[in-house]
Amino acid sequence: MIDRAAMPEAFRRTLAEATGRPCGLGKLPLVEGRPAEVPYLVLRPEGGPVGGAPRPAPPRTRNSFTG
Repeated sequence: MIDRAAMPEAFRRTLAEATGRPCGLGKLPLVEGRPAEVPYLVLRPEGGPVGGAPRPAPPRTRNSFTG
């Protein structure tokens, strides 16, 4: 089992440092207490413990690409 609770914050910091862009975790990032200007990054946190193999994708139907 992997506890992913700390990973999003560490990844957010690394991504912000590597790109030079502010990065928020699930919301608009703040720079000196103000909303960041474009371009910025926002990560959608997944959080929580995870165990086991990932679930397979649902089977595709003939019309899955056309709606």
